[in-house]
Amino acid sequence: MSNIIKKLIFFFLYPVKRFITPKNSIIFSTNSPYRYGGGPRDLFEYLSKKNFDCYWWTKNEEIKNFLKNKKLNYFSPLNFINFLKLIFSTKLVIDSGDDHYDFCGLLKKDKRVIKLCVGHGSGPKIINFKKKNEVGKNFDYLSFTSEYSKKKIGIEQLKVDTKKIKIIGNPKNDIFFNKSKVNKIYKEKKISKFLFPRIKKNIKIIFYAPTWRSYKTGLPLKNLSKFNLKKFDIFLKKNNFYFIYNFHVNSNFKHLEDLERIKFISTEIYSFYDSNKMLCESDIFCTDCSTLSTEAAILNKPQIIIFPDYNKYCKFHGFIEPFKSSIPGKFVNDLGNLKKYLIKYKSREKYLSKYNIKIKNYLNKYYDKKIKNSLVLHKKLINNILSS
Repeated sequence: MSNIIKKLIFFFLYPVKRFITPKNSIIFSTNSPYRYGGGPRDLFEYLSKKNFDCYWWTKNEEIKNFLKNKKLNYFSPLNFINFLKLIFSTKLVIDSGDDHYDFCGLLKKDKRVIKLCVGHGSGPKIINFKKKNEVGKNFDYLSFTSEYSKKKIGIEQLKVDTKKIKIIGNPKNDIFFNKSKVNKIYKEKKISKFLFPRIKKNIKIIFYAPTWRSYKTGLPLKNLSKFNLKKFDIFLKKNNFYFIYNFHVNSNFKHLEDLERIKFISTEIYSFYDSNKMLCESDIFCTDCSTLSTEAAILNKPQIIIFPDYNKYCKFHGFIEPFKSSIPGKFVNDLGNLKKYLIKYKSREKYLSKYNIKIKNYLNKYYDKKIKNSLVLHKKLINNILSS
């Protein structure tokens, strides 16, 4: 839809919308209408069960069918009358990114509609926005995961008004504090079996998730010294590993060739792909400075840091504290070291004996483990919003 058409729709519909009092409908969205995941998904399902009037924004037919079967609400502009009724009745919009769902400015410009960001990650990366206060302008409330993240990320980086910040964790992370659910996901390995249908018991899953860069570069794994993809695949097979990797949505990396033990996963391949569930399925987590390190730390997953462009990243992005001394993971610079520590960290005990204290210090800053009920805390905030 062109900007001219959007402006015309806004021009004709906004005066009408101003005469209609928003009800208690809630719209949920993520960074893509083809994705069903993240904190908004967990909160959407939780509140739907509590009889809140919740709607998920999607264009994906597989997700629509899933929601129909689960008797969960979604919305689409195909039925334009019902679509407009929802836009006019919505009082709360929830997202996890830098912005939220909107339709021709009808939600964004209506101050009666409250916007809540539940966040998508917390870690030591400096937030790189052209306008540091962009997120603060787009949302009325923002969820943070600790006092430290509130101060260092919310206030000092994003310049968010402290009145907008709520330290109530991230809804998607509640699952990590339920050992039975984590063990069930680990045993079922739905994502891994989707990629590797003949997967056997007693194998080890390596999950690799590098973050995005503002500069052009190859996949960090491929840039390791002496890296050879086919030799790496042979190593994985010999040592009973499977290697699953995913990119950040803003990444410009090129995919590796899919091999017997190496596969790429995304929502384009598997509509219900979820990084938190992938972490639960995995045995070892490889990354650079993705905020998924925080989730991996909650789960005590061994971490290996693949970061050959670390010095360049520091120049273009940077960190709010010395990264190497804070991250609970082993830096590797060549294929030999990567192989060595993958084998070593098959034993989680060996990893924890070295990094247990570092994990605790890291989480004290980026995720307060006392917040084990983020869904309940969000529900309390949302009740206050809807009743005001």
